[in-house]
Amino acid sequence: MKKKRNKKGMGTKFKVTNVCAVMNCGFPINLKKVWKSPECIAVHEVGNVYTQLQPKGTTSYITVFYNGNMISVGNKKIIEAKRNLEKTKRFLKGFKSTNSFLLKPKLKKGGRNSSQP
Repeated sequence: MKKKRNKKGMGTKFKVTNVCAVMNCGFPINLKKVWKSPECIAVHEVGNVYTQLQPKGTTSYITVFYNGNMISVGNKKIIEAKRNLEKTKRFLKGFKSTNSFLLKPKLKKGGRNSSQP
């Protein structure tokens, strides 16, 4: 008779500790107005490109970029991450930027890599 083996897989249990989520608002954001807003719990002025904030009613920090992209980290569940991003999107509707611009590098003529003298 053959003995049956007890297959145990990897022998360790996995636990989800951090859920990251990404969302786009669909509109550019005026970050200077967001920094001055009293409704935010915490705002970190990182630069003109992005900022990190935590609007009231959210449980994690949200990194917000001027072009409307948002990243939420530190959530325990997918539903919590989605709820935090939706609340942040509703909060940011009041801070739409009227001038959407793209940062373009300035090229110098006659530089080291240029073929012109």
